[in-house]
Amino acid sequence: AYITNTSSVNNDSINTGDFFVNGKVYAKDSKMVFDEKCSLKASVVSKAQVKNLKEYGLTDMFTLNATFNISHIAENGKVAVAFGLKNSNSLGENESAEIAFTYDDGLYLEVNEYQNGSAQVFVARQKYSLSSLNTDIKMTLKVESNGKIYLSFVCNQNEIKVLSGRPLHIDAQGSVGVFSVSSESGKNVFTVADMETLAYIYETPLTVESYLETFDNGY
Repeated sequence: AYITNTSSVNNDSINTGDFFVNGKVYAKDSKMVFDEKCSLKASVVSKAQVKNLKEYGLTDMFTLNATFNISHIAENGKVAVAFGLKNSNSLGENESAEIAFTYDDGLYLEVNEYQNGSAQVFVARQKYSLSSLNTDIKMTLKVESNGKIYLSFVCNQNEIKVLSGRPLHIDAQGSVGVFSVSSESGKNVFTVADMETLAYIYETPLTVESYLETFDNGY
């Protein structure tokens, strides 16, 4: 089931049944908008949580797709996707991970895990071929039930594979979200479009009565 889908952000509305919305994030043209109107810390986090159902034979935990278009990242600021959020819905929660964009002389990407109250570098900060600002960057993130992570981006028709099955050290179960951490020097400005999170939910089958239609009455 989709715990977030493209209809979760519709025209000028973010569905608060699907998301916790913090820091004055708003929607425009069916995109999440983070800009100067938002707080220094702003986020949109799924209310539903990903569960690991490997005991039921499911090999994938979740897949997340989203398109980022980043216009500005403040000095010492970052734009991040986090997962494994179990309690606080905030970056840096224990047993969570983040995929973070920063900006220096171009866009940089890093992946961090949070364990025992501190960040552990999973993928060191690197300047990938993510092109310049104001360009669509399509992200695909998949985590399998065995904890292996796959991460890739498509930018200007070029695919960039960052991770291809490396095992995580954290428990990836929990909410997923997009975060903006700005600074006093300015606000981050970016949009997120077409965010979909496909996760598998186990539901106990309901007892349904069976009916046999014989058409004895002609209908």
